[in-house]
This record gives sequence, structure tokens and C-alpha cells, in this order.
Amino acid sequence: MYKVTFNYNKTVCTLLVDDVYVSEMMGFIQISGIDTDKSNLSESLKKEFADVSSSHIPINHVIKVDELLIKNSPLPPVKKESIKDGSNITIFPKGKDD
Repeated sequence: MYKVTFNYNKTVCTLLVDDVYVSEMMGFIQISGIDTDKSNLSESLKKEFADVSSSHIPINHVIKVDELLIKNSPLPPVKKESIKDGSNITIFPKGKDD
């Protein structure tokens, strides 16, 4: 989940989205999975983004993109020290030291 803050029609908007990508169109980012219910939008902007599956925003309009920590995730990360012998979980090596 990402929080994308950008300028839109002379206002600063913040959207909560599932994905942020570099767009195939040069100079844009692509956002998808827009959550209009949790975003700080006026009612008119909520209606405008309600049926949008993905949007391309000019990179020079983007103020910042934050990746949000998902609390109460159903699958917490597995720590190497918590894996017991005989387990079917394998940690992939990260580099030369692992």
C-alpha cells in the first residue's frame, strides 16, 4: 500500500493506492488500486476517481510517495532464527555471506 501525494488542479491530493509504477509514457508514474474511501479527497474528486482502475500522473506533479507499513498483516515476515530444523521453509541467500 502506498500513499501518493501530488498536485491536481491547484490542490494537493493524497491517494492510497495498491501499486505505483514507472509509466510506459515518459515522464509519468502509474498508480492502480486506488482506495477513494481512505484518501483525503473532496466529494467531487472521489466521484472522479471512483471508476478509475489506473491513472498516470506527471512526475513533476508528484510531491512524494510513501510505502505504508501494513499492520496486522496475515503473513508476518519469517525471521531466520525462528525456523526450526526439519521445517519446510527455506531462506533464500541474499548474497555472498548467506
